[in-house]
Amino acid sequence: MALEEDLDESADAGADVGDLLVDDVAGFAHDLALANGFQPVAEPRDRADGTPSAPSGGLPRAAVIGAALVGGVLGACVAWWVVYPLGLQSLGEVSDLAAAVVLDTTAVVVTLVGVVAGVRWRLRGHPALGVGTDGRVVLGVLAGGAVATGPVVLLSRATAYSTWSPVLLLEAGVVAACCAAGIAVTTRSGRSG
Repeated sequence: MALEEDLDESADAGADVGDLLVDDVAGFAHDLALANGFQPVAEPRDRADGTPSAPSGGLPRAAVIGAALVGGVLGACVAWWVVYPLGLQSLGEVSDLAAAVVLDTTAVVVTLVGVVAGVRWRLRGHPALGVGTDGRVVLGVLAGGAVATGPVVLLSRATAYSTWSPVLLLEAGVVAACCAAGIAVTTRSGRSG
């Protein structure tokens, strides 16, 4: 290898070890790589301060969607079994509309916390998981939920607001599919950070 030969020649010529060492390790490694026939690859630098951007490819979309859906289901279960029973006990203390708004908003927030926690837990340590990821996942879920509202209401009306399990599962599936599509759009490749 060229480095070993260079070091042997320098030592034979009487060079001191301190003279052989360099302060610019990155420059030394670059020169060594070029001397051995390697071509440099430029790091993408799209941030304003010139620091390298997140690795290309971003977050694994399927893992984000799967983790968000699992977290959302767990969050919805917590909302159903904890938030709603506690909220329904206090319904008599305030007006029905105000209580319903507070109760439903709390349930949505608990579900969204489950979504974000699921994504954070599943992708912990991933280099592209950044501060903006949580916001993009929540935005995707909210957008998907908004898009799902129309079809789910139409499905509910068409089935006379049935509580039959297959109908409820179909409605949940429509919501999950719309939320997954929303997450896929808001976390698409190249938008990591």
